[in-house]
Amino acid sequence: KKYYTGIQVYGIKKYTSFFFEDKPFVAVDLNKWAQSLTFKCDVKTGTTISRIEKIKDGNVLFESTGKSFSARLVVDCSGYSQQFSSMTGMKKTNRTFLNVSFELSNCSIPKSRTNEVAILVDHVHSSYGLWIYMYNEKECQFGMGDMVNSVDVVTPDLLARAKQALSYPSVADWFKEAKIEKTIIGYGPHVNKRGSIIADNF
Repeated sequence: KKYYTGIQVYGIKKYTSFFFEDKPFVAVDLNKWAQSLTFKCDVKTGTTISRIEKIKDGNVLFESTGKSFSARLVVDCSGYSQQFSSMTGMKKTNRTFLNVSFELSNCSIPKSRTNEVAILVDHVHSSYGLWIYMYNEKECQFGMGDMVNSVDVVTPDLLARAKQALSYPSVADWFKEAKIEKTIIGYGPHVNKRGSIIADNF
């Protein structure tokens, strides 16, 4: 889906928008994109990597079956678990970002706003802010993040604050009759450079 690119800052009573219509933001289905690629190397899926050894010009990855293959560059896409990074001895990033999001139905989003990704400045319910990904007039994702050590925040408290945030004044009318279809809780590192990657000269 294509969204307008720009800055959307929502205050308590009004919002300010700056759009860059010549540079749209597009949500991509990564699986479809990956399947459409034509690689100049072997493609191996459905395997379990049990060990990684660093060699002079790259890495050797070992499957659970004992087979191995080499790669000059290994990209760890295992999320916060950072499984590959751990196998190479890299220090895990601290859990400094905690978030909760709701998939909502039965919303009342103005049609003129359905191509937006909204960022709401809010320090009443969170230490970071709120966001809304509009799918259409009736459906969206509403989320809230905290820049904290996740062990310091209990899940019931996070959920309670996120539900309270649905009544944020400038968008409260959108969610008066909304229904929470799905709740997602996540945590992980915030988006800063990792010192260990810099030390490895990547």
